[in-house]
Amino acid sequence: MTNIKLKSLYNPGLGAVVLLHIPVGVTYIRYITIHRLASGGTWAAGIIYTITATGFILGFLTYVAFSDRNTKWVFAPEELKRFHVEEKLARKGIEIKVNDPNGTLARVEKLKHRMAERRTHTG
Repeated sequence: MTNIKLKSLYNPGLGAVVLLHIPVGVTYIRYITIHRLASGGTWAAGIIYTITATGFILGFLTYVAFSDRNTKWVFAPEELKRFHVEEKLARKGIEIKVNDPNGTLARVEKLKHRMAERRTHTG
């Protein structure tokens, strides 16, 4: 879903999917098929559940229900520069305002300042 939202071919989790999840899944399905451990109805229910879970749980909950532009957990500016995320967001009409006192970058700086203050008071 992230690739679709950012219109890119790669994301950091892609390696794990290609190198781990797909081979394990194919091996699992092959074992189930060879040993006839599932009927046609079980396969149909599994496919329907997978599509529903992926679409609703990952798609809707991640990008609609739990999304918040005013979150206190923001990405550091260095992270936004990696993989050309700033440019991709700009193409989607999402602007990162550098001088905005309530913007993402300002919140990152405030958070860094608070963390530095805590370190000096506790250390």
